[in-house]
Amino acid sequence: MVKIVVVTWKDIIQHADWTPVEEVACPTFQSIGWLAEESEEEIKIGSTLDDKDAPFGITAFPKGCVLEVKELHL
Repeated sequence: MVKIVVVTWKDIIQHADWTPVEEVACPTFQSIGWLAEESEEEIKIGSTLDDKDAPFGITAFPKGCVLEVKELHL
């Protein structure tokens, strides 16, 4: 059975204006999906499953950006 997970991750940001340095911070996001694959370098989740439980609509996250991967129990 394929696990559904919440991936909490940080992203880069750039301000092209006069925002002071102390007000610029990397935003944190959460993405929910079916765990497709996990390696030392990245984690991949799918947004949908086909009739054979294969995930599609894949999002790949570099492990260096991932703060937490939490399994959801439905």
